[in-house]
Amino acid sequence: LKANPDAQDKSGQTALHRAASLGNIAMAETLVADGASTLIKDKEGRVPSEVAVLGGHDKLAEYLLTQQKLEPGKAVLKSMK
Repeated sequence: LKANPDAQDKSGQTALHRAASLGNIAMAETLVADGASTLIKDKEGRVPSEVAVLGGHDKLAEYLLTQQKLEPGKAVLKSMK
């Protein structure tokens, strides 16, 4: 039995959002390798890369943005200024 990497908590955050908020690159890489989506928005409308930017985790944000561009089916979201 495999856990759903895109399961959301009551705030709409996934494990990838949590990894982004903590700046945990290793966890983020593992989640993405296991199929976690980089495009899921939380209830605030933020994808994990935006959460990483807000937390000051620029290297992780860059990684997540790269993965967003590789994920099929959805456009990359708003600019990260």
